[in-house]
Amino acid sequence: MALQPSIPEQRTTRRQLGAAILFYSAVTLAFHITVLGSLTSAVIGEIWDNQLFIWDSWWFRQSLFQGRSPFVTQMVLAPEGTPLILHSLKHTLSTTMALLDLFLPIELAYNLIVLAAFPLAGVGAYLLCRRFVGDHASSLAGGLFFMLCPFLVSKSVAGWVHLLYVGCLPFFFLALLRATDPAPPRGASWVLALVSLVALFTSEMLTVFAANVTLITLLWRLWESDERMETARRLFRALLPSALVCAPYLLLAGYYITAYDLPADVESRLSFIPEPISYLLPLNVTSIYSGLLLGDPWNSIPPTSLLGSYPELARAGLACYLGLLVGPLAIYGIIKHRRDPNGRLFLALFLIFLVLSLGPLLLFNREIVRIFGWPVRLPFVAWKRIPVLGEIDASGKYLVISYMALSVGFAAAVFAVRSRLAAGRANAWVMAAAALVCVDYGFRTWTSPLPQVPPLEGRPGAVMDPRLKSGYSMYYQTKHGRPLVGGYLSRTPERPLQLYRKVPGMRCLFFGEREADCSREVIMEGLRRLNVTDVLLAPLDWRNNLMATLGFTPLYSDQFTKVWSVPSPGAQTGSSPP
Repeated sequence: MALQPSIPEQRTTRRQLGAAILFYSAVTLAFHITVLGSLTSAVIGEIWDNQLFIWDSWWFRQSLFQGRSPFVTQMVLAPEGTPLILHSLKHTLSTTMALLDLFLPIELAYNLIVLAAFPLAGVGAYLLCRRFVGDHASSLAGGLFFMLCPFLVSKSVAGWVHLLYVGCLPFFFLALLRATDPAPPRGASWVLALVSLVALFTSEMLTVFAANVTLITLLWRLWESDERMETARRLFRALLPSALVCAPYLLLAGYYITAYDLPADVESRLSFIPEPISYLLPLNVTSIYSGLLLGDPWNSIPPTSLLGSYPELARAGLACYLGLLVGPLAIYGIIKHRRDPNGRLFLALFLIFLVLSLGPLLLFNREIVRIFGWPVRLPFVAWKRIPVLGEIDASGKYLVISYMALSVGFAAAVFAVRSRLAAGRANAWVMAAAALVCVDYGFRTWTSPLPQVPPLEGRPGAVMDPRLKSGYSMYYQTKHGRPLVGGYLSRTPERPLQLYRKVPGMRCLFFGEREADCSREVIMEGLRRLNVTDVLLAPLDWRNNLMATLGFTPLYSDQFTKVWSVPSPGAQTGSSPP
C-alpha cells in the first residue's frame, strides 16, 4: 500500500492512543528496569550536563515564584550577570521539574522528566506513521523505531535533556503537514502555532530542527504544486499564526543578542563529526554491543565518563547507528514509495539530513579524507552559515530528522508484509518487527549519585569558580544560593569575561595565566571588588598551591572540588604548600 497523499487521515481512537502510550511506557520501563530501584537516590546517566538542567529548574523556581524575569540572571557571571536567551534553558521542562521538586526528591523529579521523553517520542512518531500508513499495529512498530533510535537514547545518559526532547519533533511535523495540506482541517494553522510555541519553549535544538523540516516541507509543497502562487499564499496563511505567537519571544531574543553581543554563531567540533563506521556499527556508549565491538565484551570498563573512558567513536554525540537489522527495512519502506509525493518527501528528508550529518569534512579514522591533496568538503560547510537552520555545533545531530523519516519507512515496510498475511501471522509479524527494533537498538543505562555539595550555604559574599565548562558549580548554587563569579552556560558571553580581565588579579586567579601578576595584594584587591569570599578549584589545579602560598584557608575537598576561603584583608600570608 502506497503512502497516499489524498486519502482522508484515519482517525486515531482514544483506545488506540491509550494502547500506544501504555506500549511505549512499558518498553521504556523494561529498558530501565536495572535502575528503577535507584531513581530516588541517583540520576540517570553521567554526572555532567544534567547538572545544568537541575540548575535551570532551580532558576525557574527562583525567578518565576519570586516575580523575576527568567531570561536574565545576575546569579552567574556575577556581578555583571547575563541573559539566558541562548543558554539551553528548557522553559516548559524546567517549570515542570520545578513543580515536581516541590514534593519529590530532586533525583526522582529529574528522572521522571527523562523517562517521560521516551513515550512522548514514541507516540509522536506513532501518530506521524498513522497518518501515512493508516495501520495501528504497523504504526506502533514505526513509533518504537524512532523512540529507541540511538540518537535519542544516548542523550538520556549524557544528561542532554534539550536533545532528548527533540524526540517531540514528530508532533511538530504532523501539525505542519496538516496545516499546509491543500484542504487543511479547521483550526489546523492555530494548532501548528500552539505546537510551535511549545517547541520554542521546550528546546532550542527542537526549534532549529523544526525550522529545518519547515523549510524542506514548504519547498516540497511548492515543487509538487501545479499552481505555485496560490500554494504560496496558502502556505503563508498556514504559517502566519505561528509567526504571530512566536514573534514576541524571537524579538526578545534578538534584542538580547544585539544588546549584550551574545555569540549567536556556533563552531563545529571535529571530535563530534561522525565517520562512515558510525552509521554502520553500534559503537555509541549506550549500545549493548559497544563493549563487544570495542574489545570489552563483558563491559568491565565502567561508564564513568562519556568523554574519557571510551574511544572517540563511542561518544554519545556520535550515536548515528542506522541499524543493521532494521535500517535496511526502513530504507526499503521509503524507497518502495518514492513514486508517491509523500514518499518523496520522506526520502528527501532522510537523504538531505543524512548528508548534512556527515559534517563539514568527510572523516575516516579521525583523519580528513583528501582527494589529490584537497580535503573533501561536504554541504554542511555552507549550511551551517544559514541563520537558525545551521545553528548546530555537532553535525551528527541532524540525523534525528533522518530517523524520523526512517520511522515512517519502517512502518510502511512492516505494513507491506502485514497486509499480505492472515490475521494471526500478521500480528506475529508486527511483534517480530518490534522485537527486531528492541534487539538492534538495544541499549543499557545506569544511574549516578549527585555530587556532594561543599559547605557553602549561609556564608556571606559570592563564590568564584573559574571552571567555565563544569556543571558542578551550577549544581552547588542550587543548594547555597549565592552569586557565582563564573558559571557554565551553553554559550558564554564575552562581555562579563572581558570585565573579569579588567579586575586586578583575575588574569591569574580566574583565567589561570601564570605570567600574570599573582601577588597577594593584587588578587585580594580583585576578590574584594567582586565580593568573593570562597574560591572553588579542581583538585589538581595548579592554583591550589597558589592559594596555600597566599594564605587562603582550605575549607573543603573531594574528588571534584577544592574550596578555599578568602582570608580577611589583614591576615598573614601562608608559607607552606597544601
